[in-house]
Amino acid sequence: MNESITAMAVLKAAEKTAKNARGKIPVGEHEIDLTVRITGSLKQGDEYTQRFVQKACPWTLLALALDRLPKGEHADILRAGAKAALGGEKPDASEIKKTVEEEIERLGGATTKMVDGRVTHSLTFEVVAIETTIGV
Repeated sequence: MNESITAMAVLKAAEKTAKNARGKIPVGEHEIDLTVRITGSLKQGDEYTQRFVQKACPWTLLALALDRLPKGEHADILRAGAKAALGGEKPDASEIKKTVEEEIERLGGATTKMVDGRVTHSLTFEVVAIETTIGV
């Protein structure tokens, strides 16, 4: 087994255990001396092409929208936006986002890129021996 496969197996096997341990570790530095056993399988998927649409800057969109409104309405819109940012009612922006992304793509603002395939696994992580000193 090469070093890359070993590193990925350790990462993937420990991921779930580490998430569950988060917040349960006492403050301080802890020396660790442990032996683990990882068994199972790891699968690297094939590379694939992914399409990326350039993102629109929300501040630019806001400035463009405000430029098209009478000056008196700017303050009301900005106040509503500030309230939404501070936890108030937020409008559903999914349709606007979709429309803007489609327009950016139509104007040539999309690229394709080869990306690594997903790593999937069926691994078990077992601590075989452990020695730890708390609060070193």
